[in-house]
Amino acid sequence: MQDHLPDGPEHPEAPTTAWSRAWPEATWHNLFYDLAFVAAILVLAGSYSIDYTLLNGMWVAFTFTMLWCTWLVTSLAVARMPVGPTRVTLVAVQMGFVLAAAVAAGGAVAQTADQVELIFAGMLLSVAALVWLALPPGDSLRRGVSTVQLAAAAAALGVSPLMPVWYYLVAWLLAVALVAQVGLRFVRAGTDSAHTYTHRFGELTMIVLGESFVKVGLSDDSDGLSAFRISALVLIIVIITTTWWGYFGVIARGDAGGSGRRRVAWAALHVPLHVGLVFLAVGLAKLLSDSKSLLHGGVGGLLIAHLVLIMVALAGLSLVSGGHAARPVAGGLAGAAVIAAVVALLTPHLGWLTPTAATWCATVPFVLAIAGLHHRQVVLFRRTSPQP
Repeated sequence: MQDHLPDGPEHPEAPTTAWSRAWPEATWHNLFYDLAFVAAILVLAGSYSIDYTLLNGMWVAFTFTMLWCTWLVTSLAVARMPVGPTRVTLVAVQMGFVLAAAVAAGGAVAQTADQVELIFAGMLLSVAALVWLALPPGDSLRRGVSTVQLAAAAAALGVSPLMPVWYYLVAWLLAVALVAQVGLRFVRAGTDSAHTYTHRFGELTMIVLGESFVKVGLSDDSDGLSAFRISALVLIIVIITTTWWGYFGVIARGDAGGSGRRRVAWAALHVPLHVGLVFLAVGLAKLLSDSKSLLHGGVGGLLIAHLVLIMVALAGLSLVSGGHAARPVAGGLAGAAVIAAVVALLTPHLGWLTPTAATWCATVPFVLAIAGLHHRQVVLFRRTSPQP
């Protein structure tokens, strides 16, 4: 497994001019763009924490997946453009649509679905304009086809308010599929260095992890910092830190470059990882507030199930990233996920097992798996490092 990622230019395809050098660097513009998703993720998590039914969970997951696909297309498209008025304006317009969509999606599904779909239609049109301007004519990424697909996705969502109820699901599935196809076309092209490619996904992962802290910090604190809340905070810190450690300390050290299939798998596995983190943040906030929704086995569905999803996604990412320890990493995480799943299934039948205790039972194998894999890395690095 590599000790570090190969260095490479931040945006090798973006032309550099005197005009573009007068603007902020591309890295700062990328981080500025990501700020819109900080607010969007927080709003979506807040919506799910209020209404954690299966229907609203699916609604939040669909909305987040569309936002995620939009982020993917935009991040890879702007890498081919210098920072200037065109890029900044189109990205700023899209950021406005992202915030509007997140705010609208935070309400009841039946009342906000039409609004969200119209907002997404506008957002996808702005992405289509960005892709059209970012790709030169005759580009291998097929500028015309990509633009038409994004416009078609916008049209599918835009006409939804005029269509029968059954069309809503069809429109969402079609739109997500079209936008994802454009994004994966960029991914397969492999024009960005492995360093840049991996770094962008790492930045979004860090944002989603940070949302967990924000969500916990905004939870109900009317009871003050009791002994129970302190113990819950310790557990929360352990879960978030272990996830960060596993991703950045073990998984992201691999190589996400290589073949197009490998890059596609790396990108696709981040969807369940990030969705799991968004829903996990809601469960952690309810754990801190000692919510009654976690009783009678509720902790299995609201918290542990999402922890299992995260571990499975990390195991998949380990296999894709490759390296000497890829299979042991994936095997350790898969084993921890199985133990956590068993805990989630048994919790409703064990009345004496509190939500906090059940979460600890699911978390300890996760911690041990990451710690063991880290130790394996240390031993490997010692063997391969030149002796003084």
